[in-house]
Amino acid sequence: MANKVNGLNDEPGLADLLGLKKNTVSSGLPPSRSNQLNPVGNALKFIGIALFVIGLIGALIIGNSDNFPNELKSTEVILILISSTIQCALFYGFSEIIFLLNGIKNKNEEG
Repeated sequence: MANKVNGLNDEPGLADLLGLKKNTVSSGLPPSRSNQLNPVGNALKFIGIALFVIGLIGALIIGNSDNFPNELKSTEVILILISSTIQCALFYGFSEIIFLLNGIKNKNEEG
């Protein structure tokens, strides 16, 4: 008797050997529902994006202001952009780590 997997007629057990199981989960990625159930990860992601936007707006304000010394203006703008990008990357990275750990926890609870 042959199994029908993805429209192909295969020998019994061949789908298991090829990894064509119906309930496969991509490794390393959390289930999509875990992103919605983890407020800490969502908060860290929001904080990271907000810090980058605030840094970008601050750099634009300083770059266009006339009250700031011209000698320091470009240096200050570059430092603000670099620091806000690093802060955004750190917060966003920590949120992704939390999502991955939550996915591992959910995977261990299911299996």
